[in-house]
Amino acid sequence: MIADMSEYWERVMPHYALDEWRAVMRGEKPQPSDDYIVIAFPNDELRTAYLSQVSSWPEMEVRAILRQMLGGSSHLSILDQIRLQVLKAEGPSRSLDPNAPDERHFSEYESRAILAAAGKNSEPVWQGISWVLDLLPDSPRDALGAVSSYFMAHYKVLSDWREFGLSDAMALIRHRYITQGRTERERKIALLRSLDPRDLEFLIADLYRAMGYEVCVTPRQKDGGKDVEAWRGNERIYIECKNWDQKVDVNTVRSFGFVVMDKNVTSGVLVSISGFTEKGPETAEKLVMESSVRHRMVLLDGHRTVQKLNEYLGAGWHLRADQVIAHQKRSS
Repeated sequence: MIADMSEYWERVMPHYALDEWRAVMRGEKPQPSDDYIVIAFPNDELRTAYLSQVSSWPEMEVRAILRQMLGGSSHLSILDQIRLQVLKAEGPSRSLDPNAPDERHFSEYESRAILAAAGKNSEPVWQGISWVLDLLPDSPRDALGAVSSYFMAHYKVLSDWREFGLSDAMALIRHRYITQGRTERERKIALLRSLDPRDLEFLIADLYRAMGYEVCVTPRQKDGGKDVEAWRGNERIYIECKNWDQKVDVNTVRSFGFVVMDKNVTSGVLVSISGFTEKGPETAEKLVMESSVRHRMVLLDGHRTVQKLNEYLGAGWHLRADQVIAHQKRSS
């Protein structure tokens, strides 16, 4: 008898090395065994190791891994047959709406599974979502929304590993195309630092346009304390952009805050690519956390700005930054 359970699992479970797992996922090596996991990160250690270097992996490899995690179309499986047994015992699913009448109905998945089991339908029981890859790298936010919606529609009948796979797919999309590795973010920050201050204003205006706002870049030297105005319904935002060599100090943040409060706009966003000073009796971060301004002021340093640009303009925005700026100038 094996006394140590951890030793037991080490013996029966496949061993995973990052380089080998990557090679298997790229199709360069066969799966070492049938239970070798390819539809999700097989353990936390490998997941952490892969995501920590996410910006350095080839794009085709990342897409191959996402394709496995998202899953393709498939026909009736043993898990589907088990689900059919549950349907016989309990009936169809309840509505997800808590306010809906207590009526049970067959979901689209359940209907496909029943027809497939009866031999009346050759349509795939599972509709794959590998088409999400077509949203990358330009629309990572939409890609995350699609995967999340798929999960919400099927969470009651997904196997554990399929749940893990979808969760890992979202983490991979977020790390690869939005937050990225520090080295990749620093490259993009350097690009932002190289922009003319006026061009940065037009780029930030396009960011908020992509976020669903109408935008206007104020005339040079006549901004009245803001560089960009953004509005949507009753919401109105003042945006000030600083592309200085030095960090923005708390006095500059406070001055902008006075403008926001005086004009009674919904909120103010201060963009400082070089960041904000961190020393002194009061810092910018502490100021915006005060109760009187907490919900009225947002500070975006270079890293946060890059993440928002990645999220709403796509991970490749830096490759077409001049085109984006020129287009925004023409439309302003």
